[in-house]
Amino acid sequence: MSLLPRFPELVSLHEGYRHKFILDEELNVLVNGKPNFYEV
Repeated sequence: MSLLPRFPELVSLHEGYRHKFILDEELNVLVNGKPNFYEV
């Protein structure tokens, strides 16, 4: 499943790295500086 259409800011994430990697972490949405899990 590709999340790139929904999170276009992840498209260029790899540009600062020489090796391939897998981003395996959770996504957090901040609303007014606080996590909002309903927005994910």
